[in-house]
Formats: sequence, structure tokens, C-alpha cells
Amino acid sequence: MDQENGNDPKEDMFELGSKLDDFGFSGVAVQDFTGMILGGAIDDEDWKEIAARLDEKRKRRVLDSAKAVARAGLVHDKEDDDASEWQLNAGDDDQPYLPATLTPKL
Repeated sequence: MDQENGNDPKEDMFELGSKLDDFGFSGVAVQDFTGMILGGAIDDEDWKEIAARLDEKRKRRVLDSAKAVARAGLVHDKEDDDASEWQLNAGDDDQPYLPATLTPKL
């Protein structure tokens, strides 16, 4: 982090804070460790901006995880489907789409 890379100092703070946040540190610990590693205290104004960006990143990660879980629930192998004739395809205009997990097993 002490190498000159031409980045904005706030960007360096965010990058380092993000890595610490990913490792499970939170709140004041991220602020203090980021300041120690970068070699100076981080004032509250800068930290509010960094903390808001970290919060947005966490929310995006949770949303992406929820999307992946939702997609995984809709994807299945027809071989695992005992009642594949009950599965309705999304392209059928006459019938609504129902994932295999919601169709009856006979």
C-alpha cells in the first residue's frame, strides 16, 4: 500500500478497508487498521464516505448471493425429475411457468 500507484487516497482507503471488511473486521477496527496500515489517522468525514461505500458493497454482495440462490432453486436436471411430464416450460403461452420444485410429484 505504500507504493505510488497514482490512485486517489480515498480509493486506497476504500480498497484496503474493503479487504479488511472481507476478512471479517468491522466498524472501528476497519477504520483503525486502515489508518495504521496507510500511516495516518483517517478523519471522520473521509471515513463516513468510505463506510457508506463499504455498506453498499455488502448490500450488493447479499443481493448477488440471494440472486444466485434464487437461480439455483429454479435450475434442475430433468433426470432428477420423477414427474417430468408435469414440468411446464416457460415458452408455453397456454400455461404458466412452474419450477420443478413447485410441481407435484406423483
